[in-house]
Amino acid sequence: MNHTRLQQALKREKILLCAHRGTYGGGVIENTLPAFNLAVSLGADIVEMDVIRSRDGRFYVFHDSEEPRLLGFVNNIQTFTSKQIEEMRYLNRFGYRTHQKIDTLESVLRAFKDRVLLNLDRCYRGGEAMIEGILSLIHDVGMSDQIIIKAPPTEAVLRCLAKAKQPVMFFPIVTHERHIQMSEDAHIPITGIEIVFQSLDHPLVQKEAITRYKHKGYVLWGNALSIDPDYLLSAGADDEAAFTIGADKSWGILVDIGFDIIQTDWIYPFKKYLNQRREEGRI
Repeated sequence: MNHTRLQQALKREKILLCAHRGTYGGGVIENTLPAFNLAVSLGADIVEMDVIRSRDGRFYVFHDSEEPRLLGFVNNIQTFTSKQIEEMRYLNRFGYRTHQKIDTLESVLRAFKDRVLLNLDRCYRGGEAMIEGILSLIHDVGMSDQIIIKAPPTEAVLRCLAKAKQPVMFFPIVTHERHIQMSEDAHIPITGIEIVFQSLDHPLVQKEAITRYKHKGYVLWGNALSIDPDYLLSAGADDEAAFTIGADKSWGILVDIGFDIIQTDWIYPFKKYLNQRREEGRI
């Protein structure tokens, strides 16, 4: 498996930032080409996007469950055909209908070929047929060295990855040591792990554990996203805290734990914070 792009980026930057759904606001809508291009222009090293499958099997970039806010209806988008999806237009953040269409996954992949690393999320939520279809598309466009797949290490996910024509960079999403062991036991290439933790006392983020994972060559992924206050992704060391109690007490905690990749909704200020730490010799 070719990790060259990722390893080169890590060697250059030490810590990579992943833009959650791109960078968006106003008339720039999340999970669209304009949002992804904006994120890259602001310094994103990786762009994250969500994937859905139409009723007739075509892949699009969209986060299902966001239909009421972004499209103005409650039906799950995956119950529609590709023809119906291509007739849909987004609402902007003010609630007005725009001309922005829902991008196909293939069009987004081709737009970013040889440009930036991409993380495809929620690929696993449509069963094995969805995972296999996405892996086949990645192979067909020749982007296996650019694509990161993060997913819980279920039997179905691990089985599909084992059958892939060409391995992609896989990060199991883990909350317990047994999830790492399950991934290792599947004998598929593991690029890194995404650690989700509710407390700074969690065993997976202790110094000894972090050292062990890095010794195995795993790239460590953390989340600064503040989405649900009742389900913390990084023990409250998140984007919201960065702007309320200070970056050192939020983003800085993730840096000090030893994460190599951090996902955020705020690429520019986080990048500025990392640059400041570099100048101070704290990275």
